[in-house]
Amino acid sequence: MKKLLIAILLICLPTLAMAAASNYKMEPFRADLRDQESLQRGMALFVNRCMGCHSMEYQRFARTAQDLGIPEDLMEEYLILGDHAINDLMTIAMDKKRCSRLVRCSATRSNTGNSFTWKHVGLQLHAYFLP
Repeated sequence: MKKLLIAILLICLPTLAMAAASNYKMEPFRADLRDQESLQRGMALFVNRCMGCHSMEYQRFARTAQDLGIPEDLMEEYLILGDHAINDLMTIAMDKKRCSRLVRCSATRSNTGNSFTWKHVGLQLHAYFLP
């Protein structure tokens, strides 16, 4: 019985490894730091879709608004969620222990390819499928 299970495992293992690969044609990522509108849309996308799990704990809302050319009143109205003020750090409610466990689990997936490209494709899919 053990030999049969080991044989099945050895047969299935390469199949699982091939399933982790992707044939999806990825677009090259070209950052343009002068495209102010794109950076502002990216900030809105990050705050609404990503900031639930990913913090920018060393960045302040006010500095981000200044860097991206967003008026502070619009930043407070649309991009500051919860109990934060304009001069607060961009932190999240998730505690560091839970976050580090999740990061360890997802780090193995993001190291399989160019992480910037994978994130770019992920953002494209978010923008396409989510309203």
